[in-house]
Amino acid sequence: METTNISTLTAIASESAVGALRALSLLSRQDGEMSSIVAALHALTGTTGPLAELVTLTDNAAGWLVDFEHEDADAAADRIQDAGHSITVALEQLTNVLPLLRPLAD
Repeated sequence: METTNISTLTAIASESAVGALRALSLLSRQDGEMSSIVAALHALTGTTGPLAELVTLTDNAAGWLVDFEHEDADAAADRIQDAGHSITVALEQLTNVLPLLRPLAD
């Protein structure tokens, strides 16, 4: 794949991710109802949601860096793994709050 294609795909993916998160944010405040917030958080934290994909991305990037022969590759892999862990913790916390919010939405 050419560099321009990678740059173009990166830009499109970034715009799509930002657009999806903005849409979820708008959904969460659309009508001032708790059900909208629950729906947005559910979409964000689902097994196929953006946070799960971000965890997968960090895991893949860290795994790739471990095999990359460069003096800073191991340090970079460690930092990406740390970031992935932080995202996983945030994902778990958001997932755990959903059962508390659902009764408020009814």
